[in-house]
Amino acid sequence: LCRYGCRTIDDEHHIFIECRRFHKLREEATVSLLFSRDGSVWPLGSSTYYLGYLPPLDALLSAVRFDTVITREKFLSGISKGWHYSGIRLASRIFG
Repeated sequence: LCRYGCRTIDDEHHIFIECRRFHKLREEATVSLLFSRDGSVWPLGSSTYYLGYLPPLDALLSAVRFDTVITREKFLSGISKGWHYSGIRLASRIFG
């Protein structure tokens, strides 16, 4: 069971996505899609940001129009970097 009192198995998915003890840290990270269980965000239906993965962002931006392909690619790159860094910071705060 979870070392922090939850009534579930203590694995990395639970600690990084579900554990109540770290709820406030996840909220402070302000990247809610990283913690989503939505199959339209994460193809396998579960967040794995703590392993360094990001959901495929192309599908999330299909309705957004950009002036050029380069502008769109720069935007996607910036979002990816921001999410990745947020995930790394959160993981380091949780496991210190």
